[in-house]
Amino acid sequence: LISTKFPLSDTKHATVVVRFVPGMARLLVTVLVDLKMSVAQNLALEVKVCTRLLFNVGLCLGGGVSDCLWMALHAALMTVLSQIVKSIPDKARESVGVKELVEGVNEFTNVSAGDAKDENSPIYLKSKTKLFDRSLNSSIPPNTPLTIYERRHCVSVILGIVVTMLSPQTQPNNLSPLLNFIAFNLDLEWEKASAKGQLTDDERTGSRKERYLAVSKACTVLLFLLQSLPG
Repeated sequence: LISTKFPLSDTKHATVVVRFVPGMARLLVTVLVDLKMSVAQNLALEVKVCTRLLFNVGLCLGGGVSDCLWMALHAALMTVLSQIVKSIPDKARESVGVKELVEGVNEFTNVSAGDAKDENSPIYLKSKTKLFDRSLNSSIPPNTPLTIYERRHCVSVILGIVVTMLSPQTQPNNLSPLLNFIAFNLDLEWEKASAKGQLTDDERTGSRKERYLAVSKACTVLLFLLQSLPG
């Protein structure tokens, strides 16, 4: 099964199976959650499990989004991370922090130059079933990397996790990574707009459009959190 969907060199990586096959992806996430629960009495060890495994966006969900075929792991892990943060927001904030999550957003906004110029690229396909599905009913070829709509969903989930994590107790220092993300991308947008003249939303393409959408969401998150600040 794997050899028919991946180049031969990729089949040498054990992570291909757990990231691509839905059942194996769910099993991996279940094991990680069980591991976290088993070390809950040891705070230091629990923090390591969270930061290095469960909430390690670069390790579990990254790896080059433009070529990423890890749809099953995205689908399984995103839901579980949201549930964990909702149940223990304070502990999640103290052990994971915001910086790594916000940095993970950057990767999901990257669109390769080739895909940006090709309107017929499979990354622009919409699934007929659900996000991250590569079954025959989805109408999306199994070797298609994360689609634009799946990437946008990931950005929304990550920012939702940030909101859930910070809402109970928002401190100015917790907002710094979010502020830096917004400021950096707004500077990029300003430079491009100044160089080429003012552009409409329809003229933004590729990474620029995805960054713009992500920053718009981040600004909404920031406004909500600022309103939650005490005093």
